[in-house]
Amino acid sequence: MNNFEAVQTQHTALVESIDNEADYIDIVLGFINLAELVHNHIDEDPNQESELWTIGEYSAIDLASLIVAGYWHFTECHRGQFSKTYEALCSLGLTYDPGMTSKSDCEELEYCDLLERLAMA
Repeated sequence: MNNFEAVQTQHTALVESIDNEADYIDIVLGFINLAELVHNHIDEDPNQESELWTIGEYSAIDLASLIVAGYWHFTECHRGQFSKTYEALCSLGLTYDPGMTSKSDCEELEYCDLLERLAMA
């Protein structure tokens, strides 16, 4: 499996985990894995980065939106510097830079809210 396929597979698995309200720690680990795969794919071949952003465009949530939703969720719901949730935030930060945006700019607030609910369960 090449890196693009690995990103695609992880995206699908993570969306299914969130939609099926899987165990929160599995979702957190899924975000870490997804962020690392995306970062590695971009590092390996920056010319192929644009193909990544087509992943999930016809599903419930595309790759870019999932990364943004995860990032904003973990900014508010990490459990300290040495936690897996903070690791997820840092991993997503390798790919997503919010610049001057805020959570209210996140188009996928539904997923942000669902992640928050899962974190509190």
